[in-house]
Amino acid sequence: MITGLESRGQRAIAEDWNLRNFGRNYNLSESMLARTLYDGILKIGNEGITEIPSIKLIGRGKSSER
Repeated sequence: MITGLESRGQRAIAEDWNLRNFGRNYNLSESMLARTLYDGILKIGNEGITEIPSIKLIGRGKSSER
């Protein structure tokens, strides 16, 4: 799975894909995977879903932890 995601990411960069935000259905509970990744590891909360993924976004989340 990780290799597949990495390949798609590299392809998106190489082909200059137009990325857009993802809208979460707030009528459903947040998955434990999303909570662990966005809150616990990356420290970016809902921005992991509402913003386009980037190193800048991840850096902003980790710096607010300090």
